[in-house]
Amino acid sequence: MSKLKIGVIGLGFMGRMHAALFKELPQTQLVAVSDLDPGRYDGDIFEGATFHADFRELLQRGDIDAVSICVSDKAHCEPAVLAARAGKHIFLEKPIALGLAEAHRIVEETRKANVMLMIGFLLRFDPRYAGVKDLLDKGRIGDIIHIHARRNSPKSEGPARYMGSTPLVFHVTIHDIDLVLWYLGQKVKTVYAQAVSKALRENKMDDTMFAIIRFESGALVSLESSWALPEGSATKLDACMEILGTTGMARVECGCGGLWFCDSASTAFPDTMHWPSVRNHVAGDLKEELAHFANCVISGTQPLVTGSDGIRSLELACAIQRSMDTGEVVTV
Repeated sequence: MSKLKIGVIGLGFMGRMHAALFKELPQTQLVAVSDLDPGRYDGDIFEGATFHADFRELLQRGDIDAVSICVSDKAHCEPAVLAARAGKHIFLEKPIALGLAEAHRIVEETRKANVMLMIGFLLRFDPRYAGVKDLLDKGRIGDIIHIHARRNSPKSEGPARYMGSTPLVFHVTIHDIDLVLWYLGQKVKTVYAQAVSKALRENKMDDTMFAIIRFESGALVSLESSWALPEGSATKLDACMEILGTTGMARVECGCGGLWFCDSASTAFPDTMHWPSVRNHVAGDLKEELAHFANCVISGTQPLVTGSDGIRSLELACAIQRSMDTGEVVTV
């Protein structure tokens, strides 16, 4: 296989970047794109790629090896299942689904079709978080005692785009859920979580959520997530993670990526890690993630994030949501 031939399904915020990157990566060729809204097709960005209003037409093409699915979270199941049945390898943006039955169905269909499934947990490709995993694997931190993670963003980010279609836990918190499961590699024992809705009450969305999770080793994890920061927040992401172990400690700070900018109107910390635009090209973690997917398909190796990882993260997210809904401690 000289170049992996790719189709992108869903041309929203992430899908457009996926398409642009697959067009530029040396090991991939962007063949076709699909979206329910023909107005999202941009001939300049997607030059050379055929547009399909119906993703089923894209999946029927014999000149596509793999697809990137970037539709809304609640709509993941149908395109993923049909892509597997069409024999296409699949990159599926996180979360794998919003319900466990659909998540298991996606994984089972890809297993039966013998196609690769990779879930898009971008932070595993962030050198800061990946560096923590390396320290853990080398024994530099020791046995984990606790992890605290914070991930907060302004109302102008997630809520403005999702408007209640995806709950806070499944869109924001699940990033940190995947990381702590990756780091600990253990089963969860109990979950207790609480949420509050004031600023986003009219949209029937939670503002902020706090969760305490105990793992089978006794390690404690606390998660804080919010997408109700004021629109005037200097950074689009106020995030950090602290990992304390028996022999060491690590801390990841994400609020500022090293670049600071201000003018007469505002102060900002532009993204320098995830998908920064460098000389009009997308770079950063997202590029590394999609290149990894393409390389795994071409070489036939297992991706860093599998469908099973997606299910485990969703299981914990569901337990957190259940505790928030009931006010009870949930035993997993």
